[in-house]
Amino acid sequence: MELQKRLLAQQPATPPPSPPASTNGILSASDYNGRLDEIRRTEYPQLKTVFLDHTGSTVCAASHIQAFAAELMTQIPANPHSRHVESQWTQARIDHARDRLLAFAGTSAERYAVVFTANATAAIRLAAEITPIEQHGEFCYTRESHTSVVGVRSLAADQGVHLRPIEFTDIGEVTAPARCRGTSLLAYPAQCNFSGQRFPLNVADTVSKLYGSTSDTHVPWWVLVDAAAYAASSPLRLDAHGAGPDFVAMSMYKIFGAPTGLGALLIRRSSVPFLRTKRYFGGGT
Repeated sequence: MELQKRLLAQQPATPPPSPPASTNGILSASDYNGRLDEIRRTEYPQLKTVFLDHTGSTVCAASHIQAFAAELMTQIPANPHSRHVESQWTQARIDHARDRLLAFAGTSAERYAVVFTANATAAIRLAAEITPIEQHGEFCYTRESHTSVVGVRSLAADQGVHLRPIEFTDIGEVTAPARCRGTSLLAYPAQCNFSGQRFPLNVADTVSKLYGSTSDTHVPWWVLVDAAAYAASSPLRLDAHGAGPDFVAMSMYKIFGAPTGLGALLIRRSSVPFLRTKRYFGGGT
């Protein structure tokens, strides 16, 4: 229960502002007020050629690297669980980063808890480990999933869970109450890393309505959305999708380009009481 207690104890963030209605969440050159060339010159001096791997990772901005380096030169990041000044400063920075991330994802701490991880792959694995899949349940993943999601197969197979790759268009049939096999996990990407195809974020809400979930129970299907590629260029707006996914995996590296080794798992708060107890704890976890 320790994991659940700590997740529920996270402090609320300020609700995120609404995006400009005129852009519909998609920016064009005109939205930069004629500063696009200046931004490219000052923020991305390394772009001396065409960069074609934005899906893998974005290009880091000069101001981001400069601010990060300046902070490391003037502050001492420390163990946030201690009580000295540097630890308190570190904890404050973590809390601030958590609030900013929730606002960026279009939600707040009232609806989602944040677990920082080593990367999006670690976030996906954590989600699989704490989902209470039953032995006769299923792990379903769409064929457009990243290898990080496909890798969950070995964890599921060790538990005797049925593995099933599916097309996104089959989700309605697979999650139908008439064929429910028990507590199961459905995983899909918000954006395919290979093709760039995007998929709706309202799957969890649709599934929830199929089963008529209440505050005392969780529907048989848990939903994990891999938003690593999608969040690098598009707003998530999680609060606009009803119930919302149980888990959302993200990568800071894909969003900012630096530093490496930082991801996050967003966990829907209403799902926290039903999580499987975490079996491994180490320093900083």
